Amino acid sequence: MSGARLAMNVLAFQAAWLGTVGGAAVGRLWIGPVAALALVACHVALAIGLGAVFGPLCYQAGAALGALRLVEPYAALGVQAAAWAVLLPVSVAVAARYDGVRWPARAEHAHV
Repeated sequence: MSGARLAMNVLAFQAAWLGTVGGAAVGRLWIGPVAALALVACHVALAIGLGAVFGPLCYQAGAALGALRLVEPYAALGVQAAAWAVLLPVSVAVAARYDGVRWPARAEHAHV
């Protein structure tokens, strides 16, 4: 991580922490979770945005090609946008977690 990115990350974390503590000090406990959620959203904004835009576009393209029919297009595309905004970042996180991990070789059955 570059020095500038690290500094921005540290500053963002400190701002979220200050929001959490400051909100609790004045009796506004909701500020902490909102600050933490905003910080996490900033970290996964590239994947959320891509999923929210390109997920529904794939379904719209399928409908335009006649592969499917969207009965309620706006509702269907809205649900797709919300679903892919969650699924794409989760998929990226899972892929990063298991990148390069190999499953153990299958044990040979013992012949009796």
